[in-house]
Amino acid sequence: MPRVRVLEHEYLGNGPQCNWAMDQATHPWVLIVDADERVPPELAREIEGVLAREGGGPREDVFYLRRENWFLGSPVRHSGWGSDRLVRFFKRGAARYPERRVHSDIDPPGGTPTLRAALRHETAASFSAYLEKVHKYAEWGADDLHRAGRRAGLLSVAVRPAWRFLRTYLIQAGFLDGGAGLTVCVLQAYGTFLKWARLWEWRRLEKDGWTRGPGSL
Repeated sequence: MPRVRVLEHEYLGNGPQCNWAMDQATHPWVLIVDADERVPPELAREIEGVLAREGGGPREDVFYLRRENWFLGSPVRHSGWGSDRLVRFFKRGAARYPERRVHSDIDPPGGTPTLRAALRHETAASFSAYLEKVHKYAEWGADDLHRAGRRAGLLSVAVRPAWRFLRTYLIQAGFLDGGAGLTVCVLQAYGTFLKWARLWEWRRLEKDGWTRGPGSL
């Protein structure tokens, strides 16, 4: 693929990695696609159509992409996943990610348009792969909270996971996705528990004189 340039960079988290990659881009438009995402033909055609509009391209500089989330071969259309959309297509220099390790999403101005076709997100090829991802994201999420000066008490560790499950499974109707929906909601609640429990542990250790440094994660 002669027009493709492949670069490698140490992964320091979602936001820093995307910002680094955007800084290496040389073309005027950027499309962000994670390793577990795919651009279906209909989305590719829509993007090509947007760029080919009369007048030299789109008036807008930033676009939302909808994400169609799949878990273990089944689409997840509820629990908050069905309304998933992210800024992934934009003119270079028009957007920047927050410097967070996880869930570092661009917050665009009001009125940002959304493309019709969806990005396909293969969330997990296996249960063990997704569980590994939950553990990793919980650790990174705790790290983001710690760096932001947040604190966690026993109430946070107990209540936040329970609320996460009730919100995603009942209020956002995760139960309509059957076994896949139940599994996703339970694992999200478990990840929330791990994140805040880890932060609580670090604050307890700091009281005993522990100082975080390189490699302390």
